[in-house]
Amino acid sequence: IPVAAVAAIGNAARNGILFKGGIHLEGAATIKAIAFDKTGTLTIGRPQVTDIAPIGGPDRHEILRLAASLESRSEHPLGEAIVRKAREEEILFDSVQEFEALVGLGARGKVNGEELFIGGMRLFLERKIPVEKIHPLISSLEEQGKTTILLGNEKDVLGIISIADQLRFEAKEAVKK
Repeated sequence: IPVAAVAAIGNAARNGILFKGGIHLEGAATIKAIAFDKTGTLTIGRPQVTDIAPIGGPDRHEILRLAASLESRSEHPLGEAIVRKAREEEILFDSVQEFEALVGLGARGKVNGEELFIGGMRLFLERKIPVEKIHPLISSLEEQGKTTILLGNEKDVLGIISIADQLRFEAKEAVKK
């Protein structure tokens, strides 16, 4: 290994950067893009509910109550954000029967005898629940960097909850460097 590479690896290690070997250090010269796992790195790591949009039917309060009831049985970080928001607004949860986590999709369960689903667009598309009318709203929210969670039953989407994580104060400078 050339002396320059050894010196660079040592200097990088003192600054918290580890290279597996000289070839990887040399490869860094050709990097054209960097991908960050932003959660907890560039962001605070505590997602928060930013918007609750009823889609005909139940009002904002009811959407949050139903969603938090389902998510109170979930361990997903986005579900925790919904539950936290409901607690902040002092909304009581209903009990959930037949709860089932749908890996990679969301969850389902019965609240007050009604089967409800909560999750991403893919869950609703797979269940053939119509989502066409909400595409513009979802696109608008996602363009703002928000994650959208849908709440619905077998027939319709009842509401959309959007969630975002706040950037760390130093994130802009870290990316710039």
